[in-house]
Amino acid sequence: QGPIPIPRASSIFLQIAAGLEAAHDQGIIHRDLKPANVKLTPDESIDASSPYAGRVKILDFGLAAESSPSEVSVSEDSPTQPLPVTREGAIFGTAAYMSPEQARGRAMDKKTDIWAFGVCLYEALVGRRPFEGSDTALLLSSILTAEPDLDALPPGTPPRLRRLLMRCLRKETRERFHDIADVRLELEEIAVLGADSVEELPPPATGFGWGTLALAAFAIVMTAVALWSQFGSSSSADIPDAVRRFEIDIGTALPIYDWSIVSEFDLSPDGTHLAYVARLGETTQLYLRRLDEIGGTAVPGTEHALAPFFSPDGQWVAYYSANSEGQGNELRKVPVNGGPPQVLCNAWPPGGGTWLEDGTIIFTSTEPFTDHPVWDGSVQWGLFQISDNGGTPRLLTSVDRSAGGEAVHNRPSRLPGSRAVLFNIRRTGGAWAQPGGKTDEPDWDTATTEVALLDLESGSYRTVLADAHNATYSNSGHILFMHDQSLWAAPFHMGKLEVSGSERIVRDNLQSMFFPQTNSPYALDHRGSAVFLPAVEVPPHGRSLIWVDRSGGREPVDMPPANRIERPRVSPDGERILTVVHVVHSATANIWLHERSRPGSRMRLTFDGTHDQHPVWFPDSQQFLYVQRLEDDTFGTSYVFKTFRHRADGASRPESWPRTIPEVSPLSLPMVVLDDGVTVLYQEAP
Repeated sequence: QGPIPIPRASSIFLQIAAGLEAAHDQGIIHRDLKPANVKLTPDESIDASSPYAGRVKILDFGLAAESSPSEVSVSEDSPTQPLPVTREGAIFGTAAYMSPEQARGRAMDKKTDIWAFGVCLYEALVGRRPFEGSDTALLLSSILTAEPDLDALPPGTPPRLRRLLMRCLRKETRERFHDIADVRLELEEIAVLGADSVEELPPPATGFGWGTLALAAFAIVMTAVALWSQFGSSSSADIPDAVRRFEIDIGTALPIYDWSIVSEFDLSPDGTHLAYVARLGETTQLYLRRLDEIGGTAVPGTEHALAPFFSPDGQWVAYYSANSEGQGNELRKVPVNGGPPQVLCNAWPPGGGTWLEDGTIIFTSTEPFTDHPVWDGSVQWGLFQISDNGGTPRLLTSVDRSAGGEAVHNRPSRLPGSRAVLFNIRRTGGAWAQPGGKTDEPDWDTATTEVALLDLESGSYRTVLADAHNATYSNSGHILFMHDQSLWAAPFHMGKLEVSGSERIVRDNLQSMFFPQTNSPYALDHRGSAVFLPAVEVPPHGRSLIWVDRSGGREPVDMPPANRIERPRVSPDGERILTVVHVVHSATANIWLHERSRPGSRMRLTFDGTHDQHPVWFPDSQQFLYVQRLEDDTFGTSYVFKTFRHRADGASRPESWPRTIPEVSPLSLPMVVLDDGVTVLYQEAP
């Protein structure tokens, strides 16, 4: 009957993925997934005119088997009819939906169902199967050798959905999705949080009474959706909850303060108020804004405020305060409904705090409480605890300057029950300062950050997430955390106080502030609604690319503009363009891809939170080299370069490329990859 509209297809296949997940969890592989085995029944709870109408049922598990490998061999039958399965040595399943391993007669596992899922999804979106042949032999040959025509996907297919199809239809099982649960989660994220990080946001929900506001120098995007709908268990009939997404224009005259160690905004536990710090010339001030009102209101007496956070009942906001002379650095609190600020204690630097349900506050500071960090053994840098009525702070943790190389403990975040808190540990990788011995400031450019858990009863702490920072507990039973400018989630067992499952990305391309390794560009309320600060890649008047021919003719390249776009590199086959796009108000830059066959497209390929630059294509037009610029004075310069190789489809992680270029150097830039695909000509500083 032709292609299925994308919203309806997404809903159907989200349910199919959930059904397969349930079967796989029981050790059962279907082995014959095809459209004829998927039935859509009416769902009276949903309007029949809705694109989400219908409840999916997966039928005919007659070929299903326990997930131990099955050795099979090839048979000759019609490509559109089930192949015989009762005689010895026959292929299991229907030829058109077979995976390459089935066609070769090799062992099957749950990734076989993932292939068939991808074939069915492609057929639903395009209206025909991705692999065709006039007989079984030609069909199996197509499955083994041909690639699906992704250009046949309908206009407007989300880039993430396109990449999902590519991952389902990888011929090598090790490159395919390993679990259908990953496919389900990806589909949920596409449906719930949007298809791509640079898409335009839809208008706000009508209940808020204001129109879509222009994105200013800094804007906060509200995603009002329960996070459990993305990560919790779901039946085959589950439909993702509606998403309320709208932009809050903070205003160019009062941008959010971006010279931040941790975070300069927070969401009240009930989700009704936003507290944020705005820059006012040479100083800052705390602002409060109800989310059902147009503008924010300056809180009197909160000049020089930094790093705000709400009390559990949402009636107070605590924050750090400092004046321009660096004196009087304090932790304070102020009532949300009006009243003067109250001093709790001295505290500095503003590394973040969290307000517990037991009436105490845990915050970051040094002792003695100095106006600037002192990098020697006389200073205790760590987490402190104080009553929310003030008093004398109690030291909870102190950085370990031994071989562990701990430099900073900051950004504590409460867990339910006031038993424990999460916090960041920033490591330099070595002993940078011994007690009593003064030394230089740690080398932040080589430092790493991890999330640790502090047991408030025993006083001990341990790492729970490596290469991560700024974790927050969600009532969905997950902890959310930052990694490479992206927001991730991992299931968390509150009884054992440990991560209990695999990590998944929730939202990419968030704003990188001055301290991207510890800054937190998101906040949660108790319902699981999220506020985040997106990276500003596309201001109203960005730069565009233009084709110029030898006769002087000019033709615009049909791709989204960017504020600062550099080094366009056309692939050898002329079909793709790599560009370097700088993030506004940030020292970072990323590599993006435009495909000429897909007008208006732009796909981000690097997510490491550094300054990526200088892309160079391989001759096959499928891979490219690029360099990361890192701040370092090892060679007597202010930065070094590291070279990486990456796939242009973004289907794998970048890998280091030290074969012909020094792994770390003061200035080594690849210029061209020769036809052998191995030799690289590069420029090196004299």
